[in-house]
Amino acid sequence: MATRVVAELQAAGFTDRDRVFLQSFEIESLLDLKQRILPAAGLDFPLVQLIASPRRGRPRDLAWHLAQGHDLAAIYGGLAEVLEDGLGEHTRYAHLLQPPALAWMRREYAAVLGPSFELLLPEGPDGPASPLFVQARAAGLALHPYTLRAELGGEAYGRRLLALGVEAFFIDQPDLGVALRNA
Repeated sequence: MATRVVAELQAAGFTDRDRVFLQSFEIESLLDLKQRILPAAGLDFPLVQLIASPRRGRPRDLAWHLAQGHDLAAIYGGLAEVLEDGLGEHTRYAHLLQPPALAWMRREYAAVLGPSFELLLPEGPDGPASPLFVQARAAGLALHPYTLRAELGGEAYGRRLLALGVEAFFIDQPDLGVALRNA
């Protein structure tokens, strides 16, 4: 699918690195984009590692490769080496939020981390920021949290996230996002 997306972007002439971010919840897809697909197309878009539910969720590509008995080191390179417990059935998105994993992500493929906004402000828009802010910044990753919604306090969360220095966010009401940006 990543190859098709890049081909469609090229066909549409939409190849401005400042306007295109490619995102995925799957590590393998982003590694493939960085190592093979984008270089072959002569492009270098910033890649966003989306983070699903950190405790329960895990990248589907990892689950699939585990079920198939594939060699994880051949697919994910040095990721297993930077995770405290290695890479296996136990690995969840929370493991990708460990500082060594964040640094590995930045080094290997990602320019941006895309966690849910609740991961960054777990106690609400007036509560303390999660350590993930500092950890992502220390790894050199920009932050693009998802998905603000007006009915879930999106305006308050958006103001706080911008004040904390996120570069962008996903929002269901673009008019609210523009108003937050402009304010």
